[in-house]
Amino acid sequence: MGRCNRPSGLLRHFSHADFVIWFAANNCRDVAITRWQMEALIFHELKHAKMEDGEAVLVPHEWEGFAEEIDRYGFWNRGLKPIASAVS
Repeated sequence: MGRCNRPSGLLRHFSHADFVIWFAANNCRDVAITRWQMEALIFHELKHAKMEDGEAVLVPHEWEGFAEEIDRYGFWNRGLKPIASAVS
């Protein structure tokens, strides 16, 4: 539904951005997510962005990030349902 990326090329040059987070409008619209689910999605994608020693780093999916996401938003995304029993 979304993705956190490092910009490159002209986008990086002109934006001076360390990260770009995009959301697939058709997925968000077709699934008809709520504002609360959109907030959870933004939180999830922001967990991928990290600065280490002044350098922008993309963080892969890790258990700790999911645990914090689930603590805050519950199983907001059907993709999290398979790990529900493990978290319990």
